[in-house]
Amino acid sequence: MVKIIPFAPMPTYVLKTMTLPLKRLSANTGKIFPNLKQELEQSELGFDEKEYGAIIIFLVLFYTVFFSCLISLLLSRITPDFLPLGIGIGLFMGLMMFFQAIMYPKILVRKKVRNLEKSLVFALRAILVQLKSGVSLFDSMTMVARGDYGAISVEFKKAIDAISTGTPEQDALQDMSDRNPSPYLRKALWQIVNGMNAGADISDILAETVSSMIREQRLAINRYGSQLRVLSLMYMMIGVIMPALGVTLLIILFTFPMVGEAIAEMPALNDFSEMLQNVLPGETYVQGDYILGIGGRQEYSGKELSIKVERLEGKKAVFELKNPEDKTIQAESIYGSGSNLRDYFATSDGRTMFGESLKIKSIGKNIFGQPQVEITRLEPTHIVFWGLLGLIAVMEFMYIGVIKSRRPSIIG
Repeated sequence: MVKIIPFAPMPTYVLKTMTLPLKRLSANTGKIFPNLKQELEQSELGFDEKEYGAIIIFLVLFYTVFFSCLISLLLSRITPDFLPLGIGIGLFMGLMMFFQAIMYPKILVRKKVRNLEKSLVFALRAILVQLKSGVSLFDSMTMVARGDYGAISVEFKKAIDAISTGTPEQDALQDMSDRNPSPYLRKALWQIVNGMNAGADISDILAETVSSMIREQRLAINRYGSQLRVLSLMYMMIGVIMPALGVTLLIILFTFPMVGEAIAEMPALNDFSEMLQNVLPGETYVQGDYILGIGGRQEYSGKELSIKVERLEGKKAVFELKNPEDKTIQAESIYGSGSNLRDYFATSDGRTMFGESLKIKSIGKNIFGQPQVEITRLEPTHIVFWGLLGLIAVMEFMYIGVIKSRRPSIIG
């Protein structure tokens, strides 16, 4: 049965047909990735290495072109250098798709191993009880196949069907061992097959196998517990203590004008904030409104400043910078959208008189016919602050993933 491939832009059977011409390009896939053939067989994806290699090539090309065109189209309204940036992002997304596709069979194999080993000990113990009661191995496996043992029941059902159609028991169990990636299941099946070939008592062999797995399960639990102590300590440091101290330190640092000015003058952050302001939704103001919350600079006695929308005429806007006593400090005419009020309101030495970047996104009439101006406000220090918070959140999720990934599959 062919399974669904994540992020495939079309159904799997259509994708399989469309990628037939690309099989010539994927002829060496098995040589480049020697484990891919076995992973495809064990994951039961329904492809051989050449077919899957052709699908990988198609997905990489499709998403590279798709994201290159999409990002270039979006950035064409923001920056004249949209084409190199769009192609670069498209190539990056194509590379990510390549890694995702090449790792997908391995992910399925790991998931299958975990599902198999979750109920393996219970299934083998049930077979052992049946054998000790005088039930044949075939009937014991039939009981497990009909039972509620998850993926183990599915695999034994395949073996029972093969035996029922004339396949010898040893061959059916050997095939079951070959197509399953779980080392514990394969070990148990190998010992059963070797015992049957040698004419030994299967119940004794199975009893020793179950006892060995239970001992291994206890050792795995102890090892996992010892790892959790170290991982939990690291998680507390990186996920709780460092964020609390880091955010507090950032808040304190950003209260110093020289720190905010130094960050605000970084060209890369200013360029990024300019691009971001073209995308973010803005705040709308009509004639006579005040734009409040402007952080005053030290050179203006540390007082809070505000901007008044003095007049809006067509695509022309006149703003006034006012002090707390509502006295006009400076007035300036801004023509068209894309202008930044911080660039217009400055002291005699060229330094801005307030901290927030107020960029005019559009000037026009609203649904009521009133002239209004749409303004987006942003500060590079905000980008740094929220960027660090986002980084901390990503690190927390990564540590949670590490803790889960280190959980041995044999303990369920």
